[in-house]
Parts: sequence; structure tokens; C-alpha cells
Amino acid sequence: MQVRSVEKESSGKFVITLEIESDQADSFLSKEEKLADLLNQAGCLATAELLKQADSTQGVLHTEQGKYYQKGVQKKSIKPPTAQSK
Repeated sequence: MQVRSVEKESSGKFVITLEIESDQADSFLSKEEKLADLLNQAGCLATAELLKQADSTQGVLHTEQGKYYQKGVQKKSIKPPTAQSK
């Protein structure tokens, strides 16, 4: 099971094509877990695309706490915690 293709059509439609193959040796639970993982991947891709489209004006976000400005697309870097010596 895999995400076969991700396409954005000229009309603005976002199309995700999934490939699902069923291995007869796998248990039903295993198949269900693989399907859940695949749908999660597709959902993450769709959410990322919707978030890109949500702020097309790159405007100001007004909340009760104040104004927030977009800093642009930034690559996030996550550092795993290191073991502390005693």
C-alpha cells in the first residue's frame, strides 16, 4: 500500500491516488493497520496542501492577544533530546 501520486489540477482540485494491494498472508488486523497508515499519509498530504492555500494573501492574523504576521515558509529542525550525564 502506498500513495501513488499527488497532483494539483488546473481547476485547483487536489488529487491523491492511493495504491492498495492485499497480501493474502497478512492478517485482517495487519491489513487494517496498513490501511490506517496509508490514509494518515494521505490526510497529512491533503492538510499540508490546504494549509499552503489557506494564507494566500500572507496577511495579518488578528486575535484577542494581538496581531501575528507570517514569517514565510520555514524549514523546521527538531533536535532529539540528549542523555544527561549524572
